[in-house]
Amino acid sequence: MILLLACSQEPDLVTLSGVVAGSREDDDVGASEILVETLGPTYEAVDDAATDGRGYFEVQVIGSTLMYVTFSGDDFAATGFTGVVGAEDYAVDDGILFMKTDDEVAALDAQYAGCPYVEEEGVGLVEGEVRYHLPGYEVDDGEWPLAGNAYAWLTDEGGTTWDACYLDGETGLYDPDAEVTGDTGRIAIFGAFSGPATLTVGYEIEGEPYYATEYMVHVPEGGIAPIYPAYVPLPG
Repeated sequence: MILLLACSQEPDLVTLSGVVAGSREDDDVGASEILVETLGPTYEAVDDAATDGRGYFEVQVIGSTLMYVTFSGDDFAATGFTGVVGAEDYAVDDGILFMKTDDEVAALDAQYAGCPYVEEEGVGLVEGEVRYHLPGYEVDDGEWPLAGNAYAWLTDEGGTTWDACYLDGETGLYDPDAEVTGDTGRIAIFGAFSGPATLTVGYEIEGEPYYATEYMVHVPEGGIAPIYPAYVPLPG
């Protein structure tokens, strides 16, 4: 008889580094004294550190698998990012990681006034913009066109689905009648969710669903998971 023994193996850790900007609109200014916490694929704590005066950080993450990163600090909304790194240390490009101040979140709430759950305390938020993209190609100005016919919803860990809200292209305010992104390309999903969730983003052609893709997102308790952008392929 052959006896197979199972043993626990420590995961391979790699270093994740980068700069957290204090605002998406001004990514030249780093956010200092921000707590950076990393989680593994089953939401287990891996490491934590604080940003320096430039917003720079170094933390350990589990390599070659899904990771979740939370940024939190005074006067900022807790912000979650999701990604996968390989088996080697990885430096995030500048401008990718950012936070929103409490004032910016208040302005966002005002912009989406009337959207379900926006006025409730401690709700989670997934927000961003949808853009077309063609893998392997680049555009001159670095930004792919906004997808005006896109839609989105979020499925939380318990299986509950939360629909996105969209803005009016002229007023820039929440449009309760909109069913797709319109000229702004923007999406926002408010609700009583936190933790890992699946964001579904798709678009329509001639009023019918044509394509959809999924993104894993990480929503801190009462915080934000930004996605700028959520890419969908150019219609063929």
